[in-house]
Amino acid sequence: MKLLEMCFEVDILKDYASYSKPYDYWSLDSQGNYLFLSYGKDITQMDKITIESHIPYIYENSWSDKPVFIPYEELELYLSIEIEIDGSTSYEFSNKYPLVCVRGICDGRCSKKDTDFYCFRDVPCTDGRPDWNVYSAKYPEFYDLLFDVANFIGVCPNTDSLIVMFEYPPCEGDRELSFDYTIAVKIAGNRVTVINDCTKIKALYKDYNAKYPTKDRRIEEAISNPATGYIFRF
Repeated sequence: MKLLEMCFEVDILKDYASYSKPYDYWSLDSQGNYLFLSYGKDITQMDKITIESHIPYIYENSWSDKPVFIPYEELELYLSIEIEIDGSTSYEFSNKYPLVCVRGICDGRCSKKDTDFYCFRDVPCTDGRPDWNVYSAKYPEFYDLLFDVANFIGVCPNTDSLIVMFEYPPCEGDRELSFDYTIAVKIAGNRVTVINDCTKIKALYKDYNAKYPTKDRRIEEAISNPATGYIFRF
């Protein structure tokens, strides 16, 4: 499923005049195909999402009377990303500032364009590797994370990365990460797999963390207390 298809009912036709269903947005691709986007698709995992807050062009033109024309290039990223949901996925994060850890590798050809991130905040790539640990913004939803992943792919399109959001970050005294309340997103190019099985996530994190150990020590330093001899390492 394309990311855009998680958000809208998407119909693609050659003939604009032959489309008779109501729609909220429309676009036209370089091949002369008309895209008609409508709300109302019964996908329970997206029932809380406010699309206007995640797709910049829609947000900027949300005041306009519908249907609204969207330039195709504004939708191209969301049409290019394939989403797979691996198992039953929970979408609730009750903790105020979950921890996000990213481990991976890219081809070093990331763009420099400014992108708004909610969970990531920034996308540093160290030695051609997406590598960081960061506390998310306040009370993120799964959709915030998913659209941050989309923006990340837009900036860094050729990546093999694992992103794990930990509901409960480690605190002083913890010797290792807890995977009891986690969600993971595995990125391979434009293919995104959402994983909620904590056993799978732990195994994937162990693999990616071994291959691409973090150089980002900021969160480790915030958790550690050298005065008491307590040092945390991811």
